Amino acid sequence: MNMREDSLQFKPYRQFDLSDLLKIIPRAYEMYEIPGNKTEDVFCLPVSGGGDSAVLAIIMHLLFPDVPFVMLFTDTKAEEPEIYQTLLNVERYLKKPITRLIPDKGLFELIDQFQGYLPSSNSRWCTRILKLSNFKPWLDQYKGMAKHLF
Repeated sequence: MNMREDSLQFKPYRQFDLSDLLKIIPRAYEMYEIPGNKTEDVFCLPVSGGGDSAVLAIIMHLLFPDVPFVMLFTDTKAEEPEIYQTLLNVERYLKKPITRLIPDKGLFELIDQFQGYLPSSNSRWCTRILKLSNFKPWLDQYKGMAKHLF
């Protein structure tokens, strides 16, 4: 086996536990500083319900417990049940709510409205309609304040 083939081999997955994370947090805290004013600015932390964003939300709260993060989930009405369970788990763990933005029409209703035309890299109507159309009005409540999105 040559070097290229060897580098393409998958390494065994190693699970991390909380003790691993706790070893990383002090170093990360020293390396990163949250921008802005913690008492005057808005700190928005989007949570998709997937594993990566859930862990990021938890890590950010552990690293910066004094930052008043506002967690936000923009629904598509087409999420798997596990997504909602993950959101509940994050809320329970952090003892803090996740704001849920729910569109008037869900993904499948919009696909019907667009006569079966699916979103693509050339036409991202789903992001505009399902995510941004709810996010922008929600953000208006913080008009005049500095906003930080993580």
